[in-house]
Amino acid sequence: AVMPQCLVEKATDPSGYVYTVTARGFSADFTDDPTTGATRSGCAVWLQATLYVDVAASAGAAVVRRRMWQRLLTPPF
Repeated sequence: AVMPQCLVEKATDPSGYVYTVTARGFSADFTDDPTTGATRSGCAVWLQATLYVDVAASAGAAVVRRRMWQRLLTPPF
C-alpha cells in the first residue's frame, strides 16, 4: 500500500496567515509507472484546503477566519 502524502504551504495576508494544505491519497490497489509517475492501476485523489487564519496580536491566539476545501481534478504538477 502507498502511504498518503501531504504538503503545507504558508503565506502572509494583510490580516494574518494563509495556509494551503495539499493531500494525496491512494486506493489499496494503486500502482504507478516508476519512470513517469503515471497511474497504472487503482486511483489517487488530490484534496486541497485553504485556511485563512487571523492572529490576535494581544493574545497571540490564532483563529481560523475562513476554510475552503476543494478536490483537485488536475494534479498540480
